[in-house]
Amino acid sequence: MTKRVMRWCALPAVLAACSGGDKIVSAADVGGTPTVLSAADSVFLANLVANQAIANFRNLRLMQAVDVGAIAGTSVPPGCQATLTGTGDTNGNGIAEDQTLSFSAANCTVTQAGATNRTVGSVRVQDLGVLRGYRVTYTGLAQTVTLADTTVGIEVNGTIEVQWSSATSGRTLNTLSTRLSRQERAGAATLTLGANTTTTYTPTGGGQIQVGRNLPAGVFTLSGSLTASLTASGTLRTAGVPATATFAVALSTSTNMGYDGSCLADRAFGSGRVQGTVTGYAPGALAIAFTGCGQGSTPPPGVKR
Repeated sequence: MTKRVMRWCALPAVLAACSGGDKIVSAADVGGTPTVLSAADSVFLANLVANQAIANFRNLRLMQAVDVGAIAGTSVPPGCQATLTGTGDTNGNGIAEDQTLSFSAANCTVTQAGATNRTVGSVRVQDLGVLRGYRVTYTGLAQTVTLADTTVGIEVNGTIEVQWSSATSGRTLNTLSTRLSRQERAGAATLTLGANTTTTYTPTGGGQIQVGRNLPAGVFTLSGSLTASLTASGTLRTAGVPATATFAVALSTSTNMGYDGSCLADRAFGSGRVQGTVTGYAPGALAIAFTGCGQGSTPPPGVKR
């Protein structure tokens, strides 16, 4: 997840994920063992893995001011009267010591152009007191939009923690659950994503991490686990897929991901590979290779992995 967690992808009638797109190849494409995953499942899970790496790296790449307004503000509809508490920043590092933004149905239900937008829950930011570091905690932070007989929603729970613990290293910890849902007259679908990952970044060539500047050249690693569970009914259930399909992906960086410091795109890795062992519905394995700033290839469609 990025820090602006409420900027989410829509959930269409079938499996959906924010695309890591042009940086994904399958295990077979990079010399690994082909998996038993279908082409669609392979792309879906590879997108999740690539997005996790990209989002964590984006959180690390630039030390910046952090507040709940920046985190949630882009998704709050006009007219929502959220409650803000804890604005102190005694050390002046741009991170409030302990700040919470709370939403309630009574104060954050807004109807415009026939659509009703409702936001509830809270997001909390805490200063970790290191060179630069913060913890973001989401508690039942949910937003639903209803138009006619269709309701689309997202709910986030858990924490994202980012630390630059010294001038030469940084890390992120991410324990997060995100639920995307869609309900309409003819059916319903809910996609629940879980992330429990650890990432590290170490500069090379004597580079140092500095406040307000992009990371210098270095290497990035990712490990941990991701889960994805889709429950669908009616017309939103894909033919041949069970009512509930669950994947669990154990992650590791088989080749450290390289960053040269000059690529400013979100998909900034110039090299490296992440691999995952998949259990649950359609078990198997997959690998995501990074081949240059914004470069790469995707698995061809219709091919068993």
